[in-house]
Parts: sequence; C-alpha cells; structure tokens
Amino acid sequence: MKWIHTADWHLGKIVHGRHMTEEQQIILFESFLHIVDQEKPDAIVVAGDLYDRAVPPVEAVDLLDEMWRALVLERGIPVLAIAGNHDSAERLQYSSKLLTKVGLHIVGKVEPGTGPIVVNDIPFYLMPFLEPARIRYAFGDESIRTHHDALAAVVDSYGAIDARAVAVGHSFVAGGLETDSERQLSVGTPAKSRKGCMPRSAIRRSDTCTTVTPSATTGSPTADRS
Repeated sequence: MKWIHTADWHLGKIVHGRHMTEEQQIILFESFLHIVDQEKPDAIVVAGDLYDRAVPPVEAVDLLDEMWRALVLERGIPVLAIAGNHDSAERLQYSSKLLTKVGLHIVGKVEPGTGPIVVNDIPFYLMPFLEPARIRYAFGDESIRTHHDALAAVVDSYGAIDARAVAVGHSFVAGGLETDSERQLSVGTPAKSRKGCMPRSAIRRSDTCTTVTPSATTGSPTADRS
C-alpha cells in the first residue's frame, strides 16, 4: 500500500501582515496535486494543523473544502486527517460521520471505543492533538494530567493492535527541536510526550528523536516563504 504523509498546511496563515491563502492555493493545487497525480497513492494522511488558527478565515475554509473535493470526489482517494494544536477539534469534527461515507475521515476528538480507519486492510489509528483535560473528561480518569498520560490512555484503549497498523498523531515529542516557523501556543512550559510512544507522528525536527518502532515525520507543503 502507498500513501502520502503530509501535515501542517496552516491554511489562513498571516506572515508579516500578509495573508498567504493565495500562495497556499497555488502550492496545493499545482505542486501538491501534481505529486498526487504522479504517485497515485491509495490514501492521503494529513497529520494535523490543517488551519493556522482555531477560527480560520472564510477563504481558508473554502480552500480546504476545494482540496477535499479534488482529492476525495474527483480522484477517489481516501483522506485521513486529524486536528493539530492550531485547529479547532470541534469544527474539524463537524459532519465527520457523514463525510466518512465518501472517504473523508477527519478526527478532531478521541472518545472511548474509537477504533481505527481501515484502508486496503491496513488499520490507521488517528490521534489528534490530545489535550489532557479533554481526555481526562472523555475517559473519566482523573489520573490523566499530562500529555503523555493522555496519549498512553488513548493507546491503551485500543487494546490489541495489528502489527501492520499505522498510528497518526500530532505532538511535540521530548527530544525534538522547535523550528523558527513555530508560533508558540502554550503558556509556561510546553507539554511533551516522552520518546517512543508514537510510531507515526507530525513532530518537529525528528533528527533528535528516537522511537521504539519505525517512524516517519512530515513537513509542510505550504512552508513559509518570508
């Protein structure tokens, strides 16, 4: 099976007071779709930060809608996407049960009993950015206090996991390095998950991270040009 692993589109981003939506549209519809048409993947994985902010501008919402149409409806490629720390989990999750019927699988929130999305007999476990308070409430477990606790609780809830499974997450992993393109969204010490707990994730600067299973990180196709 072949899939394209991407993340951090940050649609609606503003750089030095300039809206980047027009440039992002060119990159996605010319460069990214060109790669898609060349590679002809069985699925496309978007590992978080689809938008640059929780309430994106209308132009960014329209751009993402057009991209989903081009990928899912026109090309018939299943898309598996998760919310990142810049996204609104609730907004991305809207209509997800309906959209999954046409091959657009979006997970903004994780609830107990959430299972994998299976594409070509390969299970994909979609784990969006996990806020400890949200997971503590959803799972009814007061012991969940850190991001690592939240991730461990979600992984444990899956039970036995197929050896072929792919985990898709959006997290800052201990040992990773921030880049100049990151806009800090935390107050105080940034929360991290310990190394080795996420086989497939959208993390920054993977060169300093080690994991206990094969892993892959991804960059943004809409990187800043400022």
